[in-house]
Amino acid sequence: MKKYETEKNKKAMERNKIMSRKIFLKLFSYFLLLVITACSEEYSEIFTTNNSSVIENELRNADKNTLVIFDINDVLFEQKEMLFKKKNDNLRKKLLSASERKITDKEEEKAIFSVVVQSPIVYIDKNFVNIIKNLQDRGIKVMALTNGLVGECGYVKSMDRLMLKQTRDMDYHFEKSWKHLKNAQIYITKIYNKKDRKILFMDGVVFANKLISKASKGECLLVFLKYANFFPKKIIFIDDKMKNLKSVSEICERNDITFVGFEYTGATNRNDLPPLDENHAKLQLYILKKKHKLLSDKEISRMLNYHW
Repeated sequence: MKKYETEKNKKAMERNKIMSRKIFLKLFSYFLLLVITACSEEYSEIFTTNNSSVIENELRNADKNTLVIFDINDVLFEQKEMLFKKKNDNLRKKLLSASERKITDKEEEKAIFSVVVQSPIVYIDKNFVNIIKNLQDRGIKVMALTNGLVGECGYVKSMDRLMLKQTRDMDYHFEKSWKHLKNAQIYITKIYNKKDRKILFMDGVVFANKLISKASKGECLLVFLKYANFFPKKIIFIDDKMKNLKSVSEICERNDITFVGFEYTGATNRNDLPPLDENHAKLQLYILKKKHKLLSDKEISRMLNYHW
């Protein structure tokens, strides 16, 4: 009887051991899944903010294994005149489509484009100047990544040189982080099988040349990193468009680079700008089309006040 009881207890103990092992394996698998998920989330985070101080807080953790990237238009600066600010894109498009006098002549289109791209620019948040200088003083690499065009467009002989002049005039000096890297046109054919398509690296700025290259910012960044032979452990990217942030995030994930992105909405999510008056915008557009001249907001207001 005792022998039977002992055998029974042994079998029960074995069953308990097997059951405990199964429970442990299930718990371990669940824990492992949580760890993997947590790690993957660490590799890619994107935040939305209109406040440069939020971005500055993240940048305090940057070190020499971090690459910090800024978009240019509608992040570091914007057009001065209200009509061409990103906040008023919808109204401008509406007025252009409703206009009785359409822009159909190519020469006229070139003239108007050239006037607008060379018109005065202003800071959205001047704090970015100090943020970039501080990073460079700490020996952290900083660059700009823009979809901007390369070479001649409209009556502008060099779009890339125009943008470089604008950034320097606004006291942004990305070349300081890349003193030993030669400026170059970088073909993306070999990597993405896109014939005769190239991007430009010049003085710390990568021009994606979007209309020609047809490449995403993520693709262009990868081509540049290979050219520079520089693969950071972490990338922090500030851009005003979510699709650009996601394209860089995907490249980072594929190359085991931690990614933190900021969708910067300072150009649109702001209360310091008054609403654009439609009559003001109509008159500004009319003169731009008629005389190929972009009058300032002050000049337009003065004309309206005098019932021009």
